[in-house]
Amino acid sequence: MRSSTHARHAALNAAVTYAGMGSSVLSAPVLAHTLGADGRGVLAGTFVVLQVAGWIAFLGLPSALSLQVSKRQELAAWGVVATGLIGLGVAAVVAMAAPTLANGDERIALGMRVVAVLLVFTGLGNIGDQVALLRGAVVVYNVMRAATLVLPSVAILVLAALGHLTVLSAFVATLAGQSITVLLGCAYALRNLRGLKRARVPWSLSLKLWITTVFDSVGGRGDQVALTMLSSAPVVGVYAIAVTCATAASGVANGLAQASFAQFVRSDGAEDELPIRRLMAMVAVSTAVVGSAILAVVALFGDRIFGDDFSGLPPVVAVLLVAGVLQDMWRVRAVRESVREQAGSLAVASAVGLVAMIALIAVLAARDSVNAVSMAMAFMTMCAVRLGTHLGLMRMKRRPHIPVPTG
Repeated sequence: MRSSTHARHAALNAAVTYAGMGSSVLSAPVLAHTLGADGRGVLAGTFVVLQVAGWIAFLGLPSALSLQVSKRQELAAWGVVATGLIGLGVAAVVAMAAPTLANGDERIALGMRVVAVLLVFTGLGNIGDQVALLRGAVVVYNVMRAATLVLPSVAILVLAALGHLTVLSAFVATLAGQSITVLLGCAYALRNLRGLKRARVPWSLSLKLWITTVFDSVGGRGDQVALTMLSSAPVVGVYAIAVTCATAASGVANGLAQASFAQFVRSDGAEDELPIRRLMAMVAVSTAVVGSAILAVVALFGDRIFGDDFSGLPPVVAVLLVAGVLQDMWRVRAVRESVREQAGSLAVASAVGLVAMIALIAVLAARDSVNAVSMAMAFMTMCAVRLGTHLGLMRMKRRPHIPVPTG
Protein backbone atom coordinates (compact mmCIF):
# COMPACT_ATOMS: atom_id res chain seq x y z
CA MET A 1 0.00 0.00 0.00
CA ARG A 2 2.78 2.41 0.95
CA SER A 3 4.67 1.75 -2.30
CA SER A 4 1.55 2.32 -4.41
CA THR A 5 0.83 5.58 -2.58
CA HIS A 6 4.43 6.67 -3.13
CA ALA A 7 4.11 5.81 -6.81
CA ARG A 8 0.94 7.91 -7.13
CA HIS A 9 2.61 10.83 -5.41
CA ALA A 10 5.65 10.57 -7.67
CA ALA A 11 3.40 10.35 -10.72
CA LEU A 12 1.50 13.49 -9.68
CA ASN A 13 4.76 15.38 -9.06
CA ALA A 14 6.05 14.32 -12.47
CA ALA A 15 2.75 15.18 -14.18
CA VAL A 16 2.81 18.75 -12.89
CA THR A 17 6.50 19.09 -13.79
CA TYR A 18 5.97 17.92 -17.38
CA ALA A 19 2.71 19.87 -17.74
CA GLY A 20 4.62 23.00 -16.75
CA MET A 21 7.44 22.20 -19.13
CA GLY A 22 5.04 21.42 -22.00
CA SER A 23 2.90 24.51 -21.52
CA SER A 24 6.03 26.65 -21.28
CA VAL A 25 7.36 25.25 -24.56
CA LEU A 26 3.99 25.87 -26.26
CA SER A 27 3.68 29.42 -24.95
CA ALA A 28 7.29 30.40 -25.74
CA PRO A 29 6.82 30.92 -29.52
CA VAL A 30 3.46 32.63 -28.92
CA LEU A 31 5.09 35.12 -26.54
CA ALA A 32 8.04 35.61 -28.89
CA HIS A 33 5.89 36.27 -31.96
CA THR A 34 3.41 38.51 -30.19
CA LEU A 35 5.67 40.52 -27.87
CA GLY A 36 8.92 40.42 -29.86
CA ALA A 37 12.34 40.27 -28.25
CA ASP A 38 11.82 43.59 -26.47
CA GLY A 39 8.52 42.64 -24.83
CA ARG A 40 9.77 39.17 -23.96
CA GLY A 41 12.81 40.73 -22.32
CA VAL A 42 10.67 43.10 -20.26
CA LEU A 43 8.63 40.16 -18.98
CA ALA A 44 11.70 38.02 -18.17
CA GLY A 45 13.64 40.84 -16.53
CA THR A 46 10.72 41.78 -14.31
CA PHE A 47 10.36 38.39 -12.62
CA VAL A 48 13.91 37.05 -12.41
CA VAL A 49 14.81 39.16 -9.37
CA LEU A 50 11.70 37.91 -7.55
CA GLN A 51 12.76 34.30 -8.20
CA VAL A 52 16.30 34.78 -6.94
CA ALA A 53 15.26 36.86 -3.92
CA GLY A 54 12.59 34.32 -3.00
CA TRP A 55 15.19 31.55 -3.02
CA ILE A 56 17.97 33.20 -1.03
CA ALA A 57 16.58 36.07 1.03
CA PHE A 58 15.10 34.14 3.94
CA LEU A 59 18.32 32.57 5.25
CA GLY A 60 16.91 29.04 5.17
CA LEU A 61 14.24 29.86 7.78
CA PRO A 62 11.25 28.46 5.84
CA SER A 63 12.99 25.09 5.44
CA ALA A 64 14.12 24.95 9.08
CA LEU A 65 10.72 26.02 10.43
CA SER A 66 8.86 23.53 8.24
CA LEU A 67 11.10 20.73 9.56
CA GLN A 68 10.44 21.94 13.08
CA VAL A 69 6.68 21.81 12.51
CA SER A 70 6.61 18.48 10.68
CA LYS A 71 9.11 16.49 12.75
CA ARG A 72 8.62 17.81 16.28
CA GLN A 73 5.17 19.44 16.20
CA GLU A 74 6.62 22.69 17.53
CA LEU A 75 7.12 26.17 16.14
CA ALA A 76 9.28 29.22 16.72
CA ALA A 77 6.70 31.97 16.25
CA TRP A 78 9.40 34.61 16.14
CA GLY A 79 10.92 32.74 13.20
CA VAL A 80 7.70 33.22 11.26
CA VAL A 81 7.73 36.91 12.19
CA ALA A 82 11.35 37.10 11.03
CA THR A 83 10.43 35.79 7.56
CA GLY A 84 7.87 38.55 7.22
CA LEU A 85 10.32 41.23 8.33
CA ILE A 86 13.03 39.89 6.01
CA GLY A 87 10.55 39.85 3.13
CA LEU A 88 9.53 43.43 3.87
CA GLY A 89 13.17 44.55 3.98
CA VAL A 90 14.11 42.76 0.75
CA ALA A 91 11.02 44.16 -0.99
CA ALA A 92 12.08 47.67 0.01
CA VAL A 93 15.63 47.06 -1.26
CA VAL A 94 14.36 45.71 -4.60
CA ALA A 95 12.02 48.68 -4.98
CA MET A 96 14.83 51.16 -4.34
CA ALA A 97 17.37 49.31 -6.50
CA ALA A 98 14.93 48.63 -9.35
CA PRO A 99 16.36 51.26 -11.75
CA THR A 100 19.86 49.79 -11.38
CA LEU A 101 18.65 46.20 -11.57
CA ALA A 102 16.70 47.09 -14.73
CA ASN A 103 19.63 48.95 -16.35
CA GLY A 104 17.51 52.09 -16.54
CA ASP A 105 14.53 50.48 -18.30
CA GLU A 106 11.53 52.09 -16.59
CA ARG A 107 9.15 49.33 -17.70
CA ILE A 108 11.22 46.60 -16.04
CA ALA A 109 11.84 48.78 -12.96
CA LEU A 110 8.11 49.42 -12.51
CA GLY A 111 7.37 45.72 -12.88
CA MET A 112 10.02 44.86 -10.28
CA ARG A 113 8.46 47.27 -7.79
CA VAL A 114 5.01 45.73 -8.24
CA VAL A 115 6.30 42.17 -8.02
CA ALA A 116 8.44 42.97 -4.95
CA VAL A 117 5.27 43.28 -2.84
CA LEU A 118 4.94 39.49 -3.03
CA LEU A 119 8.23 39.09 -1.16
CA VAL A 120 6.53 40.26 2.04
CA PHE A 121 4.44 37.08 2.01
CA THR A 122 6.85 34.71 0.25
CA GLY A 123 8.57 33.49 3.42
CA LEU A 124 5.31 32.35 5.03
CA GLY A 125 4.20 30.93 1.69
CA ASN A 126 7.39 28.89 1.47
CA ILE A 127 6.77 27.49 4.95
CA GLY A 128 3.30 26.33 3.90
CA ASP A 129 4.63 24.86 0.68
CA GLN A 130 7.30 22.83 2.45
CA VAL A 131 5.05 21.71 5.31
CA ALA A 132 2.59 20.38 2.71
CA LEU A 133 5.38 18.43 1.04
CA LEU A 134 6.80 17.05 4.29
CA ARG A 135 3.38 15.99 5.55
CA GLY A 136 2.53 14.22 2.32
CA ALA A 137 -0.22 16.63 1.26
CA VAL A 138 0.84 16.04 -2.32
CA VAL A 139 -2.35 17.32 -3.95
CA VAL A 140 -2.14 20.65 -2.11
CA TYR A 141 1.59 20.86 -2.82
CA ASN A 142 1.08 20.28 -6.55
CA VAL A 143 -1.80 22.74 -6.78
CA MET A 144 0.67 25.35 -5.47
CA ARG A 145 3.27 24.22 -8.01
CA ALA A 146 0.78 24.20 -10.88
CA ALA A 147 -0.27 27.78 -10.17
CA THR A 148 3.29 28.88 -11.01
CA LEU A 149 4.39 26.23 -13.51
CA VAL A 150 1.22 25.72 -15.58
CA LEU A 151 -1.36 28.48 -15.03
CA PRO A 152 0.60 31.44 -16.48
CA SER A 153 1.49 29.60 -19.69
CA VAL A 154 -2.08 28.37 -20.18
CA ALA A 155 -3.42 31.87 -19.53
CA ILE A 156 -0.97 33.29 -22.09
CA LEU A 157 -2.14 30.76 -24.70
CA VAL A 158 -5.79 31.69 -24.01
CA LEU A 159 -5.01 35.42 -24.19
CA ALA A 160 -3.23 34.90 -27.50
CA ALA A 161 -6.18 32.93 -28.91
CA LEU A 162 -8.53 35.76 -27.90
CA GLY A 163 -6.24 38.39 -29.38
CA HIS A 164 -5.57 40.08 -26.04
CA LEU A 165 -1.95 39.11 -25.44
CA THR A 166 0.21 42.13 -24.61
CA VAL A 167 3.18 42.73 -22.34
CA LEU A 168 0.77 43.95 -19.66
CA SER A 169 -1.63 41.00 -19.91
CA ALA A 170 1.29 38.53 -19.91
CA PHE A 171 2.69 40.28 -16.84
CA VAL A 172 -0.68 40.05 -15.05
CA ALA A 173 -1.02 36.35 -15.94
CA THR A 174 2.46 35.56 -14.61
CA LEU A 175 1.96 37.66 -11.49
CA ALA A 176 -1.40 35.97 -10.85
CA GLY A 177 0.23 32.53 -10.93
CA GLN A 178 2.99 33.61 -8.54
CA SER A 179 0.48 35.28 -6.22
CA ILE A 180 -1.81 32.23 -6.07
CA THR A 181 1.15 30.01 -5.15
CA VAL A 182 2.31 32.34 -2.38
CA LEU A 183 -1.18 32.96 -0.96
CA LEU A 184 -2.08 29.25 -0.98
CA GLY A 185 1.18 28.57 0.86
CA CYS A 186 0.34 31.26 3.41
CA ALA A 187 -3.15 29.84 3.92
CA TYR A 188 -1.83 26.30 4.39
CA ALA A 189 0.83 27.52 6.81
CA LEU A 190 -1.61 29.51 8.94
CA ARG A 191 -3.97 26.54 9.07
CA ASN A 192 -1.25 24.12 10.22
CA LEU A 193 0.78 26.32 12.55
CA ARG A 194 -1.89 26.66 15.22
CA GLY A 195 -1.67 24.96 18.60
CA LEU A 196 1.95 23.89 18.32
CA LYS A 197 4.45 23.89 21.17
CA ARG A 198 6.69 26.91 21.36
CA ALA A 199 10.33 26.56 20.41
CA ARG A 200 13.42 28.62 19.75
CA VAL A 201 14.20 29.96 16.31
CA PRO A 202 16.37 27.26 14.64
CA TRP A 203 19.00 29.66 13.33
CA SER A 204 21.78 27.07 13.31
CA LEU A 205 19.82 24.64 11.14
CA SER A 206 18.45 27.38 8.91
CA LEU A 207 21.88 28.81 8.17
CA LYS A 208 23.28 25.34 7.43
CA LEU A 209 20.44 24.71 4.98
CA TRP A 210 20.90 28.16 3.47
CA ILE A 211 24.63 27.75 2.95
CA THR A 212 24.14 24.45 1.11
CA THR A 213 21.66 25.98 -1.38
CA VAL A 214 22.42 29.68 -1.72
CA PHE A 215 25.23 29.37 -4.28
CA ASP A 216 23.21 27.06 -6.52
CA SER A 217 20.19 29.33 -6.22
CA VAL A 218 22.14 32.43 -7.24
CA GLY A 219 23.97 30.54 -9.98
CA GLY A 220 20.74 29.14 -11.40
CA ARG A 221 19.38 32.58 -12.30
CA GLY A 222 22.39 34.82 -11.74
CA ASP A 223 23.14 34.94 -15.45
CA GLN A 224 19.68 36.33 -16.19
CA VAL A 225 19.90 38.88 -13.37
CA ALA A 226 23.29 40.05 -14.65
CA LEU A 227 22.06 40.23 -18.24
CA THR A 228 19.07 42.32 -17.15
CA MET A 229 21.41 44.71 -15.30
CA LEU A 230 24.01 44.96 -18.08
CA SER A 231 22.10 44.83 -21.37
CA SER A 232 18.83 45.80 -23.04
CA ALA A 233 15.39 44.19 -22.98
CA PRO A 234 15.69 42.66 -26.51
CA VAL A 235 18.91 40.84 -25.51
CA VAL A 236 17.20 39.53 -22.35
CA GLY A 237 14.26 38.42 -24.50
CA VAL A 238 16.45 36.36 -26.83
CA TYR A 239 18.21 34.82 -23.83
CA ALA A 240 14.90 33.94 -22.14
CA ILE A 241 13.70 32.04 -25.20
CA ALA A 242 17.06 30.25 -25.45
CA VAL A 243 16.74 29.20 -21.80
CA THR A 244 13.28 27.76 -22.51
CA CYS A 245 14.65 25.75 -25.45
CA ALA A 246 17.60 24.44 -23.43
CA THR A 247 15.39 23.56 -20.45
CA ALA A 248 13.09 21.51 -22.71
CA ALA A 249 16.05 19.29 -23.61
CA SER A 250 16.41 18.21 -19.96
CA GLY A 251 12.97 16.61 -19.63
CA VAL A 252 14.18 13.03 -20.09
CA ALA A 253 17.18 13.64 -17.83
CA ASN A 254 14.95 14.98 -15.06
CA GLY A 255 12.79 11.87 -15.32
CA LEU A 256 15.85 9.62 -15.02
CA ALA A 257 17.10 11.54 -12.00
CA GLN A 258 13.70 11.35 -10.26
CA ALA A 259 13.42 7.62 -10.97
CA SER A 260 16.88 7.04 -9.46
CA PHE A 261 16.16 8.85 -6.18
CA ALA A 262 14.80 5.73 -4.48
CA GLN A 263 17.81 3.76 -5.68
CA PHE A 264 20.14 6.21 -3.96
CA VAL A 265 18.10 5.98 -0.75
CA ARG A 266 18.33 2.17 -0.78
CA SER A 267 22.06 2.13 -1.49
CA ASP A 268 22.92 2.74 2.22
CA GLY A 269 25.58 5.28 1.30
CA ALA A 270 27.59 2.84 -0.80
CA GLU A 271 30.79 4.31 -2.17
CA ASP A 272 30.60 2.44 -5.51
CA GLU A 273 30.99 5.03 -8.27
CA LEU A 274 29.97 2.79 -11.17
CA PRO A 275 26.15 3.23 -10.86
CA ILE A 276 26.42 7.01 -10.51
CA ARG A 277 28.75 7.23 -13.49
CA ARG A 278 26.37 5.18 -15.60
CA LEU A 279 23.46 7.39 -14.63
CA MET A 280 25.46 10.54 -15.38
CA ALA A 281 26.33 9.13 -18.79
CA MET A 282 22.67 8.31 -19.49
CA VAL A 283 21.57 11.78 -18.42
CA ALA A 284 24.26 13.45 -20.55
CA VAL A 285 23.41 11.39 -23.63
CA SER A 286 19.65 11.94 -23.30
CA THR A 287 20.03 15.72 -22.93
CA ALA A 288 22.56 15.86 -25.79
CA VAL A 289 20.31 13.86 -28.15
CA VAL A 290 17.14 15.81 -27.38
CA GLY A 291 19.10 19.06 -27.37
CA SER A 292 20.60 18.35 -30.79
CA ALA A 293 17.10 17.88 -32.22
CA ILE A 294 15.92 21.12 -30.61
CA LEU A 295 18.98 22.99 -31.91
CA ALA A 296 18.37 21.68 -35.44
CA VAL A 297 14.76 22.88 -35.33
CA VAL A 298 15.80 26.31 -34.00
CA ALA A 299 18.54 26.66 -36.63
CA LEU A 300 16.28 25.64 -39.53
CA PHE A 301 12.94 27.10 -38.51
CA GLY A 302 13.71 29.53 -35.67
CA ASP A 303 12.69 32.63 -37.63
CA ARG A 304 9.31 31.11 -38.48
CA ILE A 305 8.68 29.77 -34.98
CA PHE A 306 9.83 32.76 -32.93
CA GLY A 307 9.96 35.68 -35.36
CA ASP A 308 12.63 37.81 -36.99
CA ASP A 309 13.67 39.38 -33.66
CA PHE A 310 15.19 36.03 -32.67
CA SER A 311 17.50 35.44 -35.63
CA GLY A 312 20.50 35.28 -33.25
CA LEU A 313 18.97 32.44 -31.22
CA PRO A 314 20.88 29.32 -32.49
CA PRO A 315 24.34 30.08 -31.00
CA VAL A 316 22.81 31.01 -27.64
CA VAL A 317 20.78 27.79 -27.58
CA ALA A 318 23.86 25.77 -28.57
CA VAL A 319 25.94 27.08 -25.66
CA LEU A 320 23.09 26.70 -23.17
CA LEU A 321 22.53 23.12 -24.31
CA VAL A 322 26.14 22.29 -23.44
CA ALA A 323 25.58 23.98 -20.08
CA GLY A 324 22.39 21.92 -19.70
CA VAL A 325 24.29 18.65 -20.13
CA LEU A 326 26.73 19.70 -17.41
CA GLN A 327 23.91 20.91 -15.17
CA ASP A 328 21.96 17.66 -15.49
CA MET A 329 25.06 15.68 -14.55
CA TRP A 330 25.52 17.98 -11.56
CA ARG A 331 21.92 17.40 -10.44
CA VAL A 332 22.52 13.65 -10.34
CA ARG A 333 25.58 14.15 -8.14
CA ALA A 334 23.71 16.63 -5.95
CA VAL A 335 20.79 14.25 -5.35
CA ARG A 336 23.14 11.41 -4.49
CA GLU A 337 25.29 13.41 -2.07
CA SER A 338 22.22 14.93 -0.42
CA VAL A 339 20.73 11.48 0.18
CA ARG A 340 24.05 10.40 1.71
CA GLU A 341 23.93 13.57 3.88
CA GLN A 342 27.33 14.61 2.56
CA ALA A 343 26.41 17.91 0.98
CA GLY A 344 29.43 19.87 2.18
CA SER A 345 31.36 19.36 -1.04
CA LEU A 346 28.30 20.51 -3.03
CA ALA A 347 28.33 23.91 -1.34
CA VAL A 348 32.07 24.32 -1.93
CA ALA A 349 31.77 23.34 -5.59
CA SER A 350 28.77 25.63 -6.08
CA ALA A 351 30.64 28.53 -4.53
CA VAL A 352 33.68 28.00 -6.76
CA GLY A 353 31.47 27.77 -9.85
CA LEU A 354 29.58 30.93 -8.91
CA VAL A 355 32.82 32.85 -8.33
CA ALA A 356 34.05 31.74 -11.76
CA MET A 357 30.86 33.00 -13.41
CA ILE A 358 30.93 36.33 -11.57
CA ALA A 359 34.59 36.84 -12.49
CA LEU A 360 33.90 36.16 -16.16
CA ILE A 361 30.86 38.46 -16.18
CA ALA A 362 33.00 41.20 -14.60
CA VAL A 363 35.58 40.81 -17.38
CA LEU A 364 32.85 40.90 -20.04
CA ALA A 365 31.32 44.02 -18.50
CA ALA A 366 34.70 45.76 -18.30
CA ARG A 367 35.25 45.03 -22.01
CA ASP A 368 31.68 46.03 -22.92
CA SER A 369 31.17 42.52 -24.34
CA VAL A 370 28.00 41.47 -22.54
CA ASN A 371 25.51 39.87 -24.91
CA ALA A 372 23.35 36.76 -25.01
CA VAL A 373 26.11 34.47 -26.32
CA SER A 374 28.79 35.70 -23.91
CA MET A 375 26.40 35.39 -20.95
CA ALA A 376 25.54 31.84 -22.00
CA MET A 377 29.28 31.08 -22.07
CA ALA A 378 29.62 32.51 -18.56
CA PHE A 379 26.81 30.26 -17.37
CA MET A 380 28.38 27.25 -19.11
CA THR A 381 31.69 28.06 -17.40
CA MET A 382 29.99 28.03 -14.02
CA CYS A 383 28.41 24.63 -14.74
CA ALA A 384 31.74 23.16 -15.88
CA VAL A 385 33.76 24.56 -12.97
CA ARG A 386 31.12 23.48 -10.43
CA LEU A 387 30.96 19.90 -11.70
CA GLY A 388 34.73 19.64 -12.13
CA THR A 389 35.37 20.97 -8.63
CA HIS A 390 32.96 18.49 -7.09
CA LEU A 391 34.45 15.55 -8.98
CA GLY A 392 37.92 16.65 -7.90
CA LEU A 393 36.86 16.88 -4.25
CA MET A 394 35.28 13.43 -4.41
CA ARG A 395 38.44 11.98 -5.96
CA MET A 396 40.57 13.48 -3.19
CA LYS A 397 38.19 12.14 -0.57
CA ARG A 398 38.38 8.60 -1.92
CA ARG A 399 42.19 8.64 -2.18
CA PRO A 400 43.58 6.31 0.52
CA HIS A 401 45.57 7.94 3.27
CA ILE A 402 49.18 6.74 3.32
CA PRO A 403 50.88 7.44 6.63
CA VAL A 404 54.23 9.18 6.34
CA PRO A 405 56.97 7.22 8.16
CA THR A 406 58.77 9.13 10.87
CA GLY A 407 62.21 8.65 12.25
